Amino acid sequence: MDEASKKKTSNLPSATPAQAGFVAYATLAAVGRMGKDSTMAPSVAQSLQLTKMIEKACLAMRELEKWALKHDEEFSGLVAGFYGNVNDLESRLRPKDWWERLVKSYVTIGLFADLASEVGGGTDLENCFPAMSDFGYGEFAQALLQERVKNDSAEAARLSLWGRRVFGETLGLTREGLTLRLELGVHGTARLIETMHHLADLHEKRMEAAGLSG
Repeated sequence: MDEASKKKTSNLPSATPAQAGFVAYATLAAVGRMGKDSTMAPSVAQSLQLTKMIEKACLAMRELEKWALKHDEEFSGLVAGFYGNVNDLESRLRPKDWWERLVKSYVTIGLFADLASEVGGGTDLENCFPAMSDFGYGEFAQALLQERVKNDSAEAARLSLWGRRVFGETLGLTREGLTLRLELGVHGTARLIETMHHLADLHEKRMEAAGLSG
């Protein structure tokens, strides 16, 4: 998003409470992932980088809270409708090492950012920047992963396979959530299928940018 796009505009239609709740939940989920990563990062420098990303996500949460106040909505209530959706994902996908953890966060944070943009794009939630972004995680992870796999085809294959599993599990939960919450705006069989294909295309590009196959 360029600087002009970040400026707040008043001509965007208001998001629904469900749309705002999902975008806030996606942001909260990213904070959780980055927080865990910061405690497991192999270097102090990487841990500090993650802290800066968490700060960006917290800024997004403050902007979303302002949105809720402006629209007379209880912020915690908006998020509560989605809270816990990632818990099942955490129990299913336990990384064996730092690199699997990095790929897991890279895939899930990227996917939630993409989906938040699908859900909240074109509404006044765009005024809540840096919500609906990955807070810089993609750039952080890509550099590390490219270096990790550039001369190691076995490691590239291992992490690619793990990334496919993470994406598949996360997309499954996403599809379920969208089906159950039609008020998000991403509904109807044709629209849902179109959205899933779009998310898969973005995932493929994300993996390629990290030197992996999706």
